[in-house]
Amino acid sequence: MKDSNLSDIPDLVSGESKRESSRTLETVIPGESAGTYDKIKHLNRIIAVTSNINKTIVRVRNLAEIYSETCRIAIEIGNFKIAWIGVVDECTGKLVPVAWQNVSRELLSALCGEVSDTLDTPCLAYKVLSTKKYLINNSFDISDPLLFKQKNTYGFSWGSAAMFPLIVDENVKGVISFYTDEVQFFDKQEITLLEELALDVSFAVEFWEKEEKRKGVEEKYRNIVKYAPVGIYQATIDGTIITANSRLAEILGYESANELLYKKLKTDVYLNPDDRDCLLSLITGAESVNEHEIRWKRKDGTPLWIQLTVNAVKNESGETIYFDGFVRDITARKKAEEEVVRLSYAVQQSPASIVITNADGVIEYVNAKFETITGFTVQEAIGQKPNILKSNRMAPAVYDELWKTISSGHTWKGELINKKKDGEFYWESATISPLFDKQGVITGYIAVKEDLTELKKTSQNLRYAKEAAEEMNRLKSSFLANMSHELRTPMIGILGYSEILKEEARDEKTEKIAQVINKSGRRLLDTLNMILDFSLIESSKLDVELTRVNIIQILNEMYGAFEESAKQKKLSLHFDSKVQKLELFLDNRMFREIVNNLMNNAVKYTNKGGISLEVSVERINASDFAVIKIKDTGIGIVQENYDLIWEDFRQVSEGRGRSFEGTGLGLSITRKFVEKLHGEILVESKVGEGSVFTLRFPIR
Repeated sequence: MKDSNLSDIPDLVSGESKRESSRTLETVIPGESAGTYDKIKHLNRIIAVTSNINKTIVRVRNLAEIYSETCRIAIEIGNFKIAWIGVVDECTGKLVPVAWQNVSRELLSALCGEVSDTLDTPCLAYKVLSTKKYLINNSFDISDPLLFKQKNTYGFSWGSAAMFPLIVDENVKGVISFYTDEVQFFDKQEITLLEELALDVSFAVEFWEKEEKRKGVEEKYRNIVKYAPVGIYQATIDGTIITANSRLAEILGYESANELLYKKLKTDVYLNPDDRDCLLSLITGAESVNEHEIRWKRKDGTPLWIQLTVNAVKNESGETIYFDGFVRDITARKKAEEEVVRLSYAVQQSPASIVITNADGVIEYVNAKFETITGFTVQEAIGQKPNILKSNRMAPAVYDELWKTISSGHTWKGELINKKKDGEFYWESATISPLFDKQGVITGYIAVKEDLTELKKTSQNLRYAKEAAEEMNRLKSSFLANMSHELRTPMIGILGYSEILKEEARDEKTEKIAQVINKSGRRLLDTLNMILDFSLIESSKLDVELTRVNIIQILNEMYGAFEESAKQKKLSLHFDSKVQKLELFLDNRMFREIVNNLMNNAVKYTNKGGISLEVSVERINASDFAVIKIKDTGIGIVQENYDLIWEDFRQVSEGRGRSFEGTGLGLSITRKFVEKLHGEILVESKVGEGSVFTLRFPIR
């Protein structure tokens, strides 16, 4: 086809789409039908094409298949040689083929070529796009290279062509084209039918575009509901859940949203079923309830707090048909609020004074205890700084250190002398800490303070009492030491004369009296010695003289000293040493006193059986120790009294009805002597079976 304008080409005609009410054919098609039969035949073919395509539009459920079937029907039923449909790419504005029959991709690209101002065949489609009118060409130039190529490829070339715009909402969405190898093929009636066909396809395009948009909106809505951070449901008037999202299932402890379907809100969800009736009464008046806080229950019956917004959805008659519900789980928030209330109450009722300031140190809160201690009311304190309590009795360096500590993010602890509203001074213990926001910035300070005034007074009184007691104890020890010395001197004389009296006694009675005097005197002398040792220990005047001594030799001597007393009570006495010689750095007198007290007790508290003295060397924690064990088969000690036996002036048997004589100082002094020699003393005992006292001294 040669280049020319529309008006210059008698075989090329154009018409407006019948989309508008003024649609008419403005041109007369040259070469009317050669005969009635051929005309009817042509029309029947076009009608059959239109009918089948309409059936396809009704039957097929997607636009791509409608396009494809339209081209197929046009070829197979309409006997057209070429049929194709192009759609405008919204991004590039180019015409893109989407369905075709009996045409190569290369030729189709040419038919959908770039826009041109000429009427060459490749540009007919763009003329349709730009004018929004159909184009008919009933006589193509046979020298056209496209015709030649088409003929070489498919064995035919076109003689006539018809192109119709696909218009949706007054916008051209694409082009539907039909080609035949006959010239003068398209007459007025066929054009009218094909135009109606193009309108039907346009309707299908419009419908499916809206359907896709609707599906997109629905999918978007479904995704919003599905992935919403709040629970969403729809329920009937009677409270039956008909839709629910996964978040609601998660909130209520169900495995999936489907598990919630057909559950009853009143019985399955509300903790108190009557609460739903109350909610419905609120909705009836306002048609919606916003952010209503109420208690629901999970699947397992666990209660939870939720924030509920409900909207009544009505029909055209204004009747409620269902409810939309939006649910937030606020259980954690409620617990936090309850905790805040509890903490607030605890702070307000705290026995300690509590002060909270902002970052500049201005008081924002004080509790009741602050008012009680300081005399300042809440109204008087808020807005002031803590220096309203300043007494000027603390060194400025204390306050400097305090502010330096807390402003650097650390806690300050200390004691302060402050001043009450009435001018009275008082002591308080203070712990002051900074308060931080989420970014770690200091937003204020909190001080927890305790009134120490009475404690300070009590402490001072106790200190005075302690000093007085220590002085009395010193005087007591000094008195005991002096009295012991004064009593020991005449007692030695009494013992000496009792010995002489016993030796020179001429009758049994006198000798017995002398023995009683001697025995009683020695008992008293032992008591005086213990009191003297005790007073020396208490007054810290006991001198320790360490020398290297062979303890085996000393123990042998002391073993012999107790043979006679053991024999008198018919007790066995054994001495067993694993070593022949064992030298230690000890105070000789103290060591002898330790062993003497333990052996004396063993004999005293044993009525049958015997006593054994054992010596060995043991390695404990990489160090060597001399271990001395004094075992007896005596009365034993109750385990509850293990600590009591080491106390001053205490015995297992006490009072006037006690079973054994003694001062209660023996084991007390023994333990103190052992500790002075850097040793250790242990006891193991069973009532009625006996006791074992173990001494350990380091070997150096």
